[in-house]
Amino acid sequence: MTRQTPFDDYTSLSLNIAVDLANTLLPMAGEDTLERAEDLRDFLRAHDEAVSAADEPAARWHVDAAQVRETRELRDTLRVIFEFAATEPARAVAALDAGLIASGATPRMSHRDGWPYRYFTSTRPDCASWLAATTLTGVAAMLSEYGGRRLGTCTADSCRAVYLDLSKNTSKVYCSQTCAHRQSVAAFRARNRSAR
Repeated sequence: MTRQTPFDDYTSLSLNIAVDLANTLLPMAGEDTLERAEDLRDFLRAHDEAVSAADEPAARWHVDAAQVRETRELRDTLRVIFEFAATEPARAVAALDAGLIASGATPRMSHRDGWPYRYFTSTRPDCASWLAATTLTGVAAMLSEYGGRRLGTCTADSCRAVYLDLSKNTSKVYCSQTCAHRQSVAAFRARNRSAR
C-alpha cells in the first residue's frame, strides 16, 4: 500500500516496505502472512518497484526457511521501533541501531535518468539483509527528521497495525479510517447502552 511521504523516492519506498512488512503480523487478529518461503517471495514481488530501484538482482536471492526466519526477526524489530518510538525513544533507537549494524547497511549511488540516486543495500547478498538495510534506513531517516511521534501502532481495540503519521499536527492514532470508524461506532454503542 503506497503512502505519500515527504521524502525522496527511495526513502518513501523504504518506509512503505517497512510498514507493509511490520503489518504482515496482525497480532490482535491472529494473522501472520509471512510464514513460508512463498509468502516472502510474494512480499518481494509486491514490492518489486523498490527492489528494482535499488538495482538488486532479486532473481539471485535464494528464499528459504532461514530467510523467512531472518525476515520475521526484522519484522519484530520494526514492530518494536514503531511501538516505542514516541514513548520510549531510546529503546526504539537502540533496536534500530542494532538492526542497522546487523544488516550490513551500506550507502550506494547510481546514476539514473540523468541524476545521481542514493540508496542503501547490504554487504550480505540475501533478501533478508537487503530488506533490513532498506527498511531500517528509511525508518532512521523518518526518526532523525521528524522524531518518534510520526511512527505509531493503531490504538483500535481489535488492531495493532503500524502506521506513519504524516498529518500536520501528528494526531493520528489509528492505522486507517476503517479502524477510526469502528472505534467511533463502538464508543457510540457503549454510550447508548450506558444511557439506558
